[in-house]
Amino acid sequence: MAIAPAELSLDDQRPPLALVRISGNFLFDPATYIDFKSALEAAVTVAPCPWDQLAIAPPQTKHLTTVEASLRLDVVASAGFGLSRSKISEWISSGMVRVNWHVVQHPRYAVKVNDLITIRGKGKLVIQEIQTTKKNRYRLEMERSR
Repeated sequence: MAIAPAELSLDDQRPPLALVRISGNFLFDPATYIDFKSALEAAVTVAPCPWDQLAIAPPQTKHLTTVEASLRLDVVASAGFGLSRSKISEWISSGMVRVNWHVVQHPRYAVKVNDLITIRGKGKLVIQEIQTTKKNRYRLEMERSR
């Protein structure tokens, strides 16, 4: 994210970058330059931070095992992301769901081992293993990360 005054043209020059640490009692809502400017007057601290102290949070991962009747994308994504099948189907049809970096708009798409299912804002789901049960259902081993 870059914060700069509106009158600074970023086309002709490359302004120096600075890393800042913002702390205080505030919500994580989208912020504008005015919000940061007014934060200087509130109970929020803004201080320079050295680049070697930049910390990136590791992704949160969760291992999932589920048994499903089919390998349809809507069924597997619903189980993996913990959302309703109808909501997932809407997102698939509107192009919000990708499988292996390609937009898939058909809920009936059959997933395979090592498929990567992504939904922007919800995370990633990797199909690690698929086994057939005695009752001809599918046991899926998946890993979800955010």
